[in-house]
Formats: sequence, C-alpha cells, structure tokens
Amino acid sequence: MKRICLFAGYHPHGEVAEYAVYYIKALAALADVYYMADCKMSPSELEKLAPYVKGAWGERHGKYDFGSWQEIVRKIGWEKLAEYDECIFCNDSVFAPLFPLEPVFAQAEKDSSLDAWGLNAFENDYFGSFFFVLKRRAVLSDAFKTFLMSVEKQPDVGDVIRKYEKNLPAVLRGGGFSYRVFTAVPQSVFDDWKDYVRRGFPVLKIQIFTRKRLYADRQWLPGWRAFVRAHSGYPVDLIEKHLRRIGVDPDGFDSFGFRLKSLWWAFRRWRRKGFRIHFCRGNNIVVLFGITLFNNTAEKPAYPVQPFTK
Repeated sequence: MKRICLFAGYHPHGEVAEYAVYYIKALAALADVYYMADCKMSPSELEKLAPYVKGAWGERHGKYDFGSWQEIVRKIGWEKLAEYDECIFCNDSVFAPLFPLEPVFAQAEKDSSLDAWGLNAFENDYFGSFFFVLKRRAVLSDAFKTFLMSVEKQPDVGDVIRKYEKNLPAVLRGGGFSYRVFTAVPQSVFDDWKDYVRRGFPVLKIQIFTRKRLYADRQWLPGWRAFVRAHSGYPVDLIEKHLRRIGVDPDGFDSFGFRLKSLWWAFRRWRRKGFRIHFCRGNNIVVLFGITLFNNTAEKPAYPVQPFTK
C-alpha cells in the first residue's frame, strides 16, 4: 500500500516542536509526508523535518488545517496524489503516536470496501479532522476536489469546524463513498481521555491540558505523567516541553489546589453519570445508578463505528 500524508501544522511561536517531529517521523515510516504550517516558519525550523518529509512549508494563510491541506495540493498537484493508494490527512493538535500506527492501518485494510476512515467519531455525523484517511478514488473524485479547493479563510475556528470538518462526511456520502470510524469508546476524546489510552487509542489531544474551561469535565488529570508512562510508550518529556513552551505548567495538574478542585469535579461527573433526571424543552434524560433509562438527546452517527483495540 503506497501512502501520502498531508500534515497540517501550527505553532504560536513559529516553531516545529519536538513532539511534532516525533509524530512525523513515525508517519514517515508509513507514508511520504508533506508538511504545511499555518504560520510563518524560518528555513532553520523547517530543516528539523528534512529527514522525514518530501516537502515542508510555513506561511500564514489563515485557513487552518483544511487550508494547509489545500495549499499542499496546490504546491504538489493532484497528479502527485494520483500516484498513491491512500492519503492521510492529519495535524499537530495531538501527542502521537502513543502506540504503533501500523495495527490501525492493518485493521482498516481488513475492509476493502472502505473509501475513507477516521480515528474518532464525535457526537454528530462527522469524524475528527486530526486524523482521517481517504482512498485514491475518494481523493481524486470531483466531489472531494471541489470541497477541498473551495476552502476559504473563516472568521474563527468554529466556522471552520461547521463549514468543513462537519461537512466532510456529507461530501463523501454525496460522492457515493463508504466510510467508517475506528474509535476506542463512544465518548469524548477529550473528557474520557484515559478510557481511550487504556484501549490503545494512538493519539492524545493537546487540548486535554490546555482548555481550562473544560477541566471540570475531564477524567482525573493529577498524576497524568504516571498514567501516560504506565499505559503507553510515549516520551512524557515531549508533552512537558511543549506545554511549558505554550505557557501551560505541566506540574500545575499535580498541585494541591488543582487536586482539590478535581475532587469536586470528579464528584460532579459521578453525579451526572450516576444520577440525573432532566426534563426541559424536549430534552429529557433519566439516569439512575449509572444506567440510562431514557435519553432523547443522544445523537447516533450515520456511519459504522467499530471499536478500536490494540
């Protein structure tokens, strides 16, 4: 299987971080990697990737990940993509790989009818743009070409998600393509991060550590180093270095104050999952002793979801 990887990057200081190099090195063992950062990068920064990529650029275009993939295609041409059986689309919003990626691709290859697949399913009918794969017939289709080349700068990342990430499955369906999501658990890749890691999910979202307003919904963050070391082979120092560089104290999650808050947050999570009765404006939920008796707000994806295993 011949693969190409379009890797979208970004760094607030215009750097190629060590964790990104680590990830791209692993991807280079599976595919020919092309890198585009949505920020200006000096030649010396891009040189860090030279041993692992076929091409690397850094320029501010303001179109986020889909724009970076679009710009790579503009540089290398659709004819280059036609040389490959599969195209990997991914970005540097994750620490990866926590586990070898080869078994993931082997699992996907078992279903030869698939035209596309992703790592993670969100609550709606779309999969996370941090990692998905399209077969040649889908990549070179008029439907996908039109979609990718129509990407424009949006007011904010929320508009990018709504207009492009959430719309991708509809584009695939409209083109008559089949797709599947290989996900660890039908929960949140952010909030239930430990469940994902325990089951061999190969990536860890950086926003687990950076989105402060959502800390209350996370699984236990204190002791995160020991957990990552115990359940994966990922170098924890890469996480520490990046967090410090972007202004997040990795030691803060083990502080007394954060632990105290986490106890309260853990109780609130347990209470919501264990005992919850909500009737309001048509959104009705009944959960008793951890068993969901009724929930008319749960959205079910239209695509097949297959449990991910190591």
